[in-house]
Amino acid sequence: MSVCSMKCGLLSEHGEHTMKHKPRPPVVRVVPTKRGQVLVGFGLYSQMTMASLFNSSKLEHSSYVKHIVNPPVMHPGGKLDKLQRYIRKKQEEKADDETLVQLVTEIEQRTTVSHGQSNQSQVKPPSSTVVAVTAEKKSSDSAQASLGIPPEHIALPKPWQTSTLPTVQQVWLSKVLYRVNPRTAKAELRSNLEMWYYPPPPMQVHSNPPASPETYFMQPFFLWAPQRMWAVDLRCNLDCQAKQSEKNVKVYLTQAGLYRTVRRVLNVDGWYFMGTEYLECKFCKRKFAGWSQLVLDQLDMGCRSYFPALLTYRYSCDLRVVKLLRERTLGNSSTKLRNQILEQHSEQHMQKSMQFMQAREPFHIQAQRGLLNMQAPEKKIPEMPPVPTASWFLAVYVRDVMTRLDELKAKITSTFGSILKLDSTKKVTKKLGGKAAGTASWVTNVGNEFGQVLMSVLTDSEGDGLCDMSEGLMRRYREANVAAPKVLYVDRDCCSARLKSNFHQWGNIEIRLDIWHFLCRFASGCISESHALYSTFMARLSACIFEWDAEDVQKLRTAKASELHAKGVWRLQNEDVDLHITKKELAMHCKRRTRGVEETARLIKDLVDTFSSEKGSDTMGIPLFDSGTMGQIWKEQQRHIACIQDPMGVQLYTKTGSRKKGGLELPVYRCARGSTSLESFHNHIDRFIPGSTANDVHFQAYLLEGIVRWNEDRASAAVQGGGSKSRTYSSALRHEVNRLNRMVYGTDFDDCYRDPGRYTGENIGVQYLYNQTGKQWDSVVNLDPDEPDDFTDNPTEDRLDDEGFEDLFDENDPTVMTLLPEESNQHCVSLDSDPGSQHKTIQQTIPADPKDQSQGPDENLPSLLPESSHSDDAGDSTPSPQAPSTSTATSTHTETIGPRGILGWKQMQDLANALFALRDTAALTELAVNEIIRLWEELPPAFQQSRVLYPPRYKDDSAHTGRFMQKKPHTQTITQGTKPASPLVEALCVKLETAYHSPEKHQGKSISRWKIILDKYHHIRNLVTLHDRLMEKTNLQLYELNQTTLHKWWNDRQKKLEEKVLIQALPTPAIGESEEPLPPAKSLLPKLPECQTPHNFNTVPNLRSERRTQREATSTVSTPQPAYNSPLRIAVPRTTSYYQRKRAAEDTGATPGDGKRKYVHKGTFNVCKHCHMPKTVDFGHSRHIGEHGLDTFCPSVEGRQYAGKEAWLEARKKENPPKKSKK
Repeated sequence: MSVCSMKCGLLSEHGEHTMKHKPRPPVVRVVPTKRGQVLVGFGLYSQMTMASLFNSSKLEHSSYVKHIVNPPVMHPGGKLDKLQRYIRKKQEEKADDETLVQLVTEIEQRTTVSHGQSNQSQVKPPSSTVVAVTAEKKSSDSAQASLGIPPEHIALPKPWQTSTLPTVQQVWLSKVLYRVNPRTAKAELRSNLEMWYYPPPPMQVHSNPPASPETYFMQPFFLWAPQRMWAVDLRCNLDCQAKQSEKNVKVYLTQAGLYRTVRRVLNVDGWYFMGTEYLECKFCKRKFAGWSQLVLDQLDMGCRSYFPALLTYRYSCDLRVVKLLRERTLGNSSTKLRNQILEQHSEQHMQKSMQFMQAREPFHIQAQRGLLNMQAPEKKIPEMPPVPTASWFLAVYVRDVMTRLDELKAKITSTFGSILKLDSTKKVTKKLGGKAAGTASWVTNVGNEFGQVLMSVLTDSEGDGLCDMSEGLMRRYREANVAAPKVLYVDRDCCSARLKSNFHQWGNIEIRLDIWHFLCRFASGCISESHALYSTFMARLSACIFEWDAEDVQKLRTAKASELHAKGVWRLQNEDVDLHITKKELAMHCKRRTRGVEETARLIKDLVDTFSSEKGSDTMGIPLFDSGTMGQIWKEQQRHIACIQDPMGVQLYTKTGSRKKGGLELPVYRCARGSTSLESFHNHIDRFIPGSTANDVHFQAYLLEGIVRWNEDRASAAVQGGGSKSRTYSSALRHEVNRLNRMVYGTDFDDCYRDPGRYTGENIGVQYLYNQTGKQWDSVVNLDPDEPDDFTDNPTEDRLDDEGFEDLFDENDPTVMTLLPEESNQHCVSLDSDPGSQHKTIQQTIPADPKDQSQGPDENLPSLLPESSHSDDAGDSTPSPQAPSTSTATSTHTETIGPRGILGWKQMQDLANALFALRDTAALTELAVNEIIRLWEELPPAFQQSRVLYPPRYKDDSAHTGRFMQKKPHTQTITQGTKPASPLVEALCVKLETAYHSPEKHQGKSISRWKIILDKYHHIRNLVTLHDRLMEKTNLQLYELNQTTLHKWWNDRQKKLEEKVLIQALPTPAIGESEEPLPPAKSLLPKLPECQTPHNFNTVPNLRSERRTQREATSTVSTPQPAYNSPLRIAVPRTTSYYQRKRAAEDTGATPGDGKRKYVHKGTFNVCKHCHMPKTVDFGHSRHIGEHGLDTFCPSVEGRQYAGKEAWLEARKKENPPKKSKK
């Protein structure tokens, strides 16, 4: 393109009115969607858009773009000015993109350090242990030098460069955050800052192997600069504002650069860095970080919602992680969340490591083939930053709750109800730890008919300790102008005047006793819940109190009959249909009411009398309850019959919907009777508080958050349609969205939402306990992330166990050696009296002389001695009062010692032989009885006085956890390692087993030897137990045995005997204790040993082309020399600097020196001020230029005075003659 044609193009814009002979091109109206879609509007390419002209690959188009950007602009805001601005912006963006792409290549190349260059210092990977990056005194010049980057080319603040922010991270951050000022030629922050900056991805095609893995581990960066981005007015603290008011000044925070600290924030799948701006108050000279609580509190919710993290002094956590902790339910523990995040971090770190090594894999393959000379990279893969412990996650969650503390309290004190329920529990108080541990006795909760909780307090006592709570509730109702509740259900003190006086302002309230607690008082008089008549008694007791609505029952019966009729296999009589109706269906579709005082008392009395007679016993003659005990209970509870009756005029049922059954629509009811709905809340709040204990501040945070979430879930069930469709518990967010939606669309976004009332000042939770005990409640948590806090993260102290099951240490673990090697490997053989229990003998210690213990058993004893132990503490040297002295025990050498040192072994065997002789005896003779008594008296006194201790099957009510809950007895099956119960019974079973060593046939049927042994044993047991004189003179205890116990004992005994035989062939073991100290324990293995045959994972081979690697790579991979070709400091020509300053001044509205106003092009045509139409011939306008100036013709004004434009023009030429051309 010639210069002449280009000048013509420029002239066509500025001198268009002088070219009358050239027809004007038709006007093409384009509705632009982007700035680049606007037409050029002048010159040869007027019909092309700016984007198509700039992106065109034609030579004439690119030449035109290069030349059109240089001519000076005579009319700012004109088409030439817009085109030049667009071209310069696109050229700058293109240069930045090319710089970032080049930057990745340069970083990968510069990090390669040749092995021959020994003078270069190696760079250690950045430390990942310190997360809150401060201005530490350590230099990164060596790291920058290793990359070939001069320190002056990184335009970040010095504290950022000397921090643990990796150098490779500093390079690309410097590029995206800073630009060159055209006037000063210095680097400065860009004006169009963004929040999120993502690092350039690593190259996908490599001509040389990547030398450093750092480019694969770069992390995103978040810049928080609310004052720069939104230009919001921020004030200093309240003290400074008060001083400003005294001097009648108003000073705002101003920008003071970037804050010195860079934080590393924990995210779900990784980490990211965060920086912020520094703000200064010119009045008090104080400075604040942009993420300080002072600044965040002054931002609106829209701006505040962009801040992504919750900051602590040492660590920072992304809000997405914090929100995962809010749903504190069973199984959603902080330990589980930490394990999930650790898993994702580990996978992300390993994937990046794999990508780096896989990028080098093709070059290493060529090196193995001898085509390249490859060396291992000097920089190792950086270690994964450690994930904080579970206790830190809980601390972050508490800080999140503390930021919403006022909102939570307001939502709790904004809950009301017409039917209240009062109940107390001790479940939650066990978790209160710290300095408040042991100070709370009860947790008292007040609920309403919807299941919501109005108040929850911790008290040191009931009764008078609830006066402040009741006063707060009454004041809440009074200030809110809400009608007083009608009914109050309690679990005790229903007839007490003290409870009535606590709610003295509610004079008409009726206090009722919860019927479930009333029934539990009768259940406590029963012997056992497993009694055959227990369920029948409780069902009939409930029927004495309630009666069902006949209409609802008939509807349910009809629907159930229709449902059964569809199946075609059931008879449809009423009595048959009633058998198919379940309790759940009755409670859901039918209403019920109490029978009245007189009828209820009569029915209960008849029921108690009936079950107190012989009709209340089962088939074994065991009564359901003691008649005297139940009579006393009935006498005490008879006066509470009136307290369980339904209040008059109060509707307790609410229809919540309907359900189709058998083709009929049945209503679904919810009953407000009783206080049992609070029992589920007790379980909820017990699970919501994690771990086993929590200090007072953490306990309060968990309690408030749990109550609010519980109430929100219950509130959705209290309205029609199921409440709000969006699941959120933030009242502030819902309020703001509703306000904006009303402004924009005129309606509420969430019709079900209602703003909570103002906090009434009532004490809640632990705060109530401190107020009751006189302690000072201080729940102020330091929310400034730049000040030290008390959030510890020591993994070795106060570790939170997982909220699941723990593996407990087994005391009977056979792998644990004792001082006697032979005994440690022996199986403990036992004969338990019951397969579901363990029996213990009274421990008696009988010391013996070592010489006697070394002797073997007497030759008259059986060859296979039964292994049994009478005492587990036989080695104890402290004699018992009943034990003989050592001199007595060693007075004769004829004393026999049994296995494991048991005394009187011969006498025990003689007694066992006497009992064994009774196996075929039909009845005991006096001679046999006398012989058994004689042999019993010959036993050692310690054995005669011992007895079998059975495990307790019943515990006193004082040991129970709840007031009415009775735990079922814990049973377990036979397990290895149970203690021996009776060596006499074991000796008897050995003799029976020896006598009956094979099955026998009886009437053609084979009978197992074990059944024969059990029959013989039970026959002997019956003979001994049923003989009165024998039981009176002796302390024989032949307890019940079963086949399971017998089988296990025999198998263990056989294994033990076989092991003892094998041990005899081994050398004598060494002494159990070492005389010399043992060497120290070795450390853990550095890695697990490799398997010889590893598993085949069927991995896909690397798909990178080897041909390209062979073609592009040379025989030896050369190490590129460090270079930095794109510094930020660029020398700008003087003329260019002048035009840039002039353009910047014109953008502000004035040029230095002449005060020229910036021209703003408003439209294509000038508009007439009379008719407001374009001043064109098409709209009847005309103009005349004379010696006295310009005259214009408008049809709406001049057209009414003259016959036409020609007449107006003739008249104007006479008054304003045309201009004469200059010669």
